[in-house]
Amino acid sequence: MIPGVTRPLRLRADESIRSVADRFFTRRRRGEQQPPEPTLRDFLRRHPAAASLPPIRLPLRLDRAAVFALKSVPESPANLEAQAAVLCSRWMLDAPLKDRYTYKKEVLRRLEQRDAKKLEEMAEAGAPEEEQAMEAARQKAERLQLTPLVKRYAAADSRHTFSNRNCILYMVARLAPNYSAGVRVLYQLRKRWPEFRPRTLFDYGSGVGTSAWAANTVWPGLLREHFMVDPCSSMNSLAGLLMQDGSPRRPACFPGVFLRQFLPASVDRRYDLVTCAHSLLTLQDAGLRADTLDTLWAKVEPGGALVIIEYGNRAGFAAVAEARQHLLDNYGLADADTGRLSPVDGAHIVAPCPHDSPCPRLAKRCSFPNQYVQFRLSSQTPPEVLMDTFAYLIVAKGSPGDLALPAWPRIIETGSSRVRTDSVRRHGKDSHGQALVGLCLPNGSAGCYGFSRGNTDPDLLLVAHAAKIGDRLPALVDSETGESCPEPLPEPDWADDEGESIEDRVEESTGAVSG
Repeated sequence: MIPGVTRPLRLRADESIRSVADRFFTRRRRGEQQPPEPTLRDFLRRHPAAASLPPIRLPLRLDRAAVFALKSVPESPANLEAQAAVLCSRWMLDAPLKDRYTYKKEVLRRLEQRDAKKLEEMAEAGAPEEEQAMEAARQKAERLQLTPLVKRYAAADSRHTFSNRNCILYMVARLAPNYSAGVRVLYQLRKRWPEFRPRTLFDYGSGVGTSAWAANTVWPGLLREHFMVDPCSSMNSLAGLLMQDGSPRRPACFPGVFLRQFLPASVDRRYDLVTCAHSLLTLQDAGLRADTLDTLWAKVEPGGALVIIEYGNRAGFAAVAEARQHLLDNYGLADADTGRLSPVDGAHIVAPCPHDSPCPRLAKRCSFPNQYVQFRLSSQTPPEVLMDTFAYLIVAKGSPGDLALPAWPRIIETGSSRVRTDSVRRHGKDSHGQALVGLCLPNGSAGCYGFSRGNTDPDLLLVAHAAKIGDRLPALVDSETGESCPEPLPEPDWADDEGESIEDRVEESTGAVSG
């Protein structure tokens, strides 16, 4: 057993991995007259469990529209970047506050615990005047402790009120990373569920429209309606301007674009794909977040999907974990003997979790890397590859049927911070060639596991060494014991109907650069 690792996990590689390299190399030779010699790196990047993408840049059309929109702000690019960083660090990344009701209950509970003994002694002594004075002091202390809460809520309300200038600053700071995160998440959805082909999109908290751009990158030419809701009218105007190539006189580049400030009152209209990106943290009340999730879930067409994306910090992961638990508690697919919900209306986790059990990572955070290319604020600004993190959740409404890939373990960490060696931190392996990865297993557990040459299939060890956070490990695990399954699963196909891999299509649409 490796020091710092929970336990060695005995897994057997999925049989489909054994032949996928030959299929890939044969397809490459057949598709080109003079193909380059396929490399091991090509195979490790294209195998079915690989889910990572290279750094993603904005589509050229969106990049030009954003640069054109910046011409209305007569400031230097350096000044814009500095002010945008301050805006996002102080305004947008705060943790959700507790709702007033929960906070008040905590205040009252602390005061009652503090004064319980004194009140009991006064009641036994029969001193009503002292008891009344004690009650008045308790009410005063309650008001003093609730006053900071009122101020924080007032600051929160003003913090998320965007002016035209703040919208521009938000675009400078978050356009590229939000778009990149959206592409990565929706790419996971398409690769995991290739039969899902959305025709309509409902985007809550649309901001500058990055979710719509990402959806049209992953499913080019498929979406026919884009219903986008954001409470800020200035943000809606900027999102519409970006879809009009920076000129209000031009038509939108996507069909059926509707920009609204409020959620529609009717719940009869449903959509194939409902997204909520970087918006839950702006709802400071837990009850309001729950009501919003209920409304969004009602907007999902049976057979559709709800996608939630947040920042990769602790606050963002907490918001995603809260939404996950709320959806499973209220809409989760029940067991066959209970019949609480039908498979048509129940919630099923598609990604990133390989299970519908309670999250085993609540004590930590589960976030994924997001490499993106910042758009150039001017022609003199060189493109720069930056790193961000995000947390996400993809929930299918109803049983999605036969998914393209089985519920393989998800890789949530590479290397081990508890093993203090440079080789582990750099390569995710120790001096004996053992791969150390953090896995979220289909049985609902998570931990750090070691894979060595002695206890791991050679093909699986090769993939484990090259794995990245967010990939899945193509191994069969018994849901009860964690041992390897006796039978292999069907061989998945890693190309779409047209024979072109999804990775190629995403890179061609976004202009992703190799990292």
